[in-house]
Amino acid sequence: MTSDVWHSGIDQKVQGTWNLHNSLANRSNDLDFFLTTSSISGSIGVATESNYCAANGFLDAFARYRRSVGLRATSLGLGMISEVGFLHENPEIEALLLRKGVHPIDEDELLQLFDMALTPDELDVSARNSGDFPADHFAEGHILTGLELLGLQKIRAMGWERPTAVLDDPRTTIIAGAYAAASTAGNHQNASADSDSGIPATVVTALQEIQARHPSTTNSISEKEGPCPDSGNTNIALDEPLILAIQDIIATKACALLLISPKELTPYKHLSDFGMDSMLASEFRGAVFRLFRVDVPFVTLLDKRASIRSLAELVGTKLLSIT
Repeated sequence: MTSDVWHSGIDQKVQGTWNLHNSLANRSNDLDFFLTTSSISGSIGVATESNYCAANGFLDAFARYRRSVGLRATSLGLGMISEVGFLHENPEIEALLLRKGVHPIDEDELLQLFDMALTPDELDVSARNSGDFPADHFAEGHILTGLELLGLQKIRAMGWERPTAVLDDPRTTIIAGAYAAASTAGNHQNASADSDSGIPATVVTALQEIQARHPSTTNSISEKEGPCPDSGNTNIALDEPLILAIQDIIATKACALLLISPKELTPYKHLSDFGMDSMLASEFRGAVFRLFRVDVPFVTLLDKRASIRSLAELVGTKLLSIT
């Protein structure tokens, strides 16, 4: 984005917060509360909205700063608000957050959160800085909503696989652990489970089978290290088992992003027919790279002819080229 667009999403929150902070400099000790309304995007990010994410990340950090100097401050990181407001009026962004696993809250829950955030607590900076409290108490100034365990379980019960980018973040370890523990045994017995290299095991197996047929022209492929990035062999043709292994995994991710069932997304159907736009393409591109360590061009995902089959062939070709 341009510098002007970047600042258009940041300046109001950054400059406005500093203005409030400075104007209250002589009265801060008399305040009952200092509340900023942030967003979950400041913690988990949203593709194509880096300025908005950064602005909300600033609000969260500013509440921490005020508390570090003994002043009241709370940043309320709101998730998806259903029924009213901006997201209700922009269903495409609401759908994007739902795909990321963000649980919606209604108006009544929103009011309860504000009540919680406005309730004053006792600030004892001397005690908290003494070393007797090793926990990060300044983090109390940030209330994050939208990643509640029950909400994640409810979405999973609807049949959608949640994108793992958020739950793989070390900061969500406790939530991710509880989420995994609540899964049935079948959720963990997945044929596409990652190998040690991070590449799905089914794909590694298919690559190893190709290697076995062409031992003189391929480098070693192992589950621990994956394909060797220093080679450049493009002489080996794709075979159907490799394409199908990649295709199944890509289709699962695409269905989760597009909120459609696997029956609807057949291999040769065009992704554009299901609403693959720039925001979804950014999310999907990142998911493919995390799965296969292969970078699919952005324009390829937005090509009206792009399908699960064509993407599987592209990924397979790139994997073979570094094998």
